[in-house]
Amino acid sequence: MLCWHPHSHFTTNLRNFGIQISWRVVALLSIVVGLEAIRYEVLAVSTADCYTLPLLGILKAMNMVFVAKAATLSSWMIAPFVLTTATIFAYTTSSTRSLSWGLLLAIGHCLFLSQTLHQFPSFKYKQSLWAFAALCFLLILKSHGEIARARADAVKTYNTVPNHPIALLAAKAQEQFNSMIERQSKTYKSAHNIYIAKYQIEPPPEFKAWFDFAVSHASPIIDDFDTLYESLAPFWNMNGQEIRDTIERAYSKRDNDLWLCEFESATAITSCQHKWRKNDRHISLMFNKLLVGTASKIPDVKFLVNHLDEPRVMLPQGTQRGTVEVVVLSHQNTWDTLTRPCNEHQANNNTEEIGLNTNGLPFVISPKASKNLCLHPEYSSKHGILTSPTTFKPILGAVPILSTSSLSTTSDILIPSPAYISPEFQYHPTKDPPWSSKRNKIYWAGSTTGGFADQTFHFHRQRFVSLANNAVAKQHTYLRARNDVVTRTHSSFFNTLFFDVAFTRITQCSPPLCYQQKHHLRTKPRVDSHHSLNSRFVFDLDGNGISGRYYQLLASQSVVLKQTLFNEWHDDRLIPWLHYIPVSLSMEELPEMAAYLMWSETGQTLARRIAERGREWKGGALREMDMGVYLYRVLIELARLQELGREGVR
Repeated sequence: MLCWHPHSHFTTNLRNFGIQISWRVVALLSIVVGLEAIRYEVLAVSTADCYTLPLLGILKAMNMVFVAKAATLSSWMIAPFVLTTATIFAYTTSSTRSLSWGLLLAIGHCLFLSQTLHQFPSFKYKQSLWAFAALCFLLILKSHGEIARARADAVKTYNTVPNHPIALLAAKAQEQFNSMIERQSKTYKSAHNIYIAKYQIEPPPEFKAWFDFAVSHASPIIDDFDTLYESLAPFWNMNGQEIRDTIERAYSKRDNDLWLCEFESATAITSCQHKWRKNDRHISLMFNKLLVGTASKIPDVKFLVNHLDEPRVMLPQGTQRGTVEVVVLSHQNTWDTLTRPCNEHQANNNTEEIGLNTNGLPFVISPKASKNLCLHPEYSSKHGILTSPTTFKPILGAVPILSTSSLSTTSDILIPSPAYISPEFQYHPTKDPPWSSKRNKIYWAGSTTGGFADQTFHFHRQRFVSLANNAVAKQHTYLRARNDVVTRTHSSFFNTLFFDVAFTRITQCSPPLCYQQKHHLRTKPRVDSHHSLNSRFVFDLDGNGISGRYYQLLASQSVVLKQTLFNEWHDDRLIPWLHYIPVSLSMEELPEMAAYLMWSETGQTLARRIAERGREWKGGALREMDMGVYLYRVLIELARLQELGREGVR
C-alpha cells in the first residue's frame, strides 16, 4: 500500500490539479449539454437531462476535490473507501429490494463507513455521515413497512371476500373447457354433420381422410376450427380460377415479400420460392415435417405464405374484385388503415358476456373481444404495430395468404409459426425447477422489438418494462374490502418486488430514441431463455408479431401471463384462465392481479393449477402432430377454394 505524507509536495500538487480539472470538466460539460439540447435531433437530450447531466458533473467534480483533500489528511487508500460507501448507499436507496438483501447492504454500508472514518480520527462531521448510514436503514424499513401494510390489507380482503374476479373467471374457464371437450365428434358421421351445420356447406372431398388422420393422431379437437373458417369466408365468393389468378397476381407484385409454395400430393413435399430471398424461415421445413404420412391424401395445391412477422391482408370497403395493391406503411401510424374495415355495427356490437363483477378492472373475459380494434379506440397509441411498425406492407385485395398471425381487421389465413418447432424455442425439462423452488415473481426479459421508435417509444413492451419497474409515478387500482364490501381503491403504491423485468437489447430505433430508451428503461445482460423458468410467473407478449417462446413457456411448470393483440391458429383450443392468464393491453389490472396471485393462498393455489393445466394441455393439444392435423385441414380447404370449375358463392 503506497502512502504519502499529508503535506507532501506531490499530494498537494495532485490535489490542486484535481481541483482545476474538476471545474474545467463542469464548464465543458455544461457547454456540451447546452449545444446538444439545441440540437435535439442529434442526441435527444430532454429538458430534464439538461439539468441532470451538469448536476452529475458537478457532483463528480466535488467528489474528485473532496477525495483529493481527504488524501492530504490521510492516504490515497481513502479513495476506494469513499467510492465504495457512496456506491452502496446509492444502490441501497435507489429502488425497493428484499428486506434481507436491503438490510445486508445497509450493514455493509456501515462497515465500510466505519473503516473510512477510521482514517480520520479527528474528523469533525462523523455524525453527519452516520446520519446518512441511518438513512439507509430508515428508507429500507419505510419501504417494507408500506409493503407489509399493503399486504395485510390485501390478504384481509382476499380472506374476507373469497370470490375474487380471477377465481370466478377461472371457474367459468373450467366450465367452458369441459363443454368444448364433451362436444367433439367421436365418429365421422357426427363430424360430417357438425361441419354442415356450422358452415352451411359440404366438407371437402378429402374430409374423411383428414378425420381418420386426426383420430389416428389422437387429436383432441375435431370440430372447433372456427378461426380457420372465419379467415376463409371472404374468398368463397370467388371461383376457383379467380383464386388461382389472384395468387399469381399477388406473387408478381413488387415488394410483396411473399413465398409461393406448392404441396405435391405424390410425395407430400412442399417447396417454396421467393423473388429475391433464399431463406424461407423454415416454412417448407414445417410443412414437410408436420405432414408426413399424407401423400396422395391431399391434392396438389399452391399457396402464398407471408414472410413478414406482421399480418398482411386487408379487405377495405370498396375494393374491386381481382385487384391487388401492396402498400408500404413501415415506420408510420397504421391505425386509420387497420380500422378502415370497422363500421358502426362492429364498433357498437360488443358480444362479450361478462356475467360477473370485475369492479371496473379490465380483466380479460373474452380474448376475441379484447383484441377487437373496432371495440377499442384507446388502443391507437398502445401497441407498436398500430403506431410505428418496423415493417408493414398491407396487401389490399382478396388474396388468400397464410400468416402466423392476424389482427381483428385483417384477413390472413392462420397457420402455426415455424418458431414453434425451432430448436431455439424448445422446452428442456432439466432447466425447469419445480414450482416450490421457483421465485414468487413475474419474469420477462427481451429486446425492444414490436415497433420502430422514431418519434416515440411508448409501445407495448416499453410500457410493460416501465410499469414493472415503477419508472413513472401514477395511480394504480386495487380491490380492497371496506366494511366487507369490495371496492376499487386508488393508490400510488406499487410493489416492484413482484417483478423482474428488463430489456436485454435496445434495437429498432433511431439514434435519439435508442439513447432515450437506454436512459429511461431498465436493461440487463442477456441470459438463456430458460432462465425465466426460475420464476413462477412468466410474462409473454408480442414483438413485431407473435412470440416464438410461447409454447416453451406453456410446457413449463410456470404459469404464463399472456398479453397479445394478435390472433393465432390455436385460439380455438386455448382457454384463458385455465391454460394461461390473459393480460389486457392497458395492463391496468396487473398490479391487483399480481397482488392476488402472489399474496393470497387461493391465488397461489390457482396459479399453480393453471400452470399444471397449461402444461398438460400443451402436451395434448399443441403437439407437432396437432399442428400437422391443422395444416392438413388448411390445405384441403385451400385446394377446394382453387379447384377449377368451382363457382363462387354470390
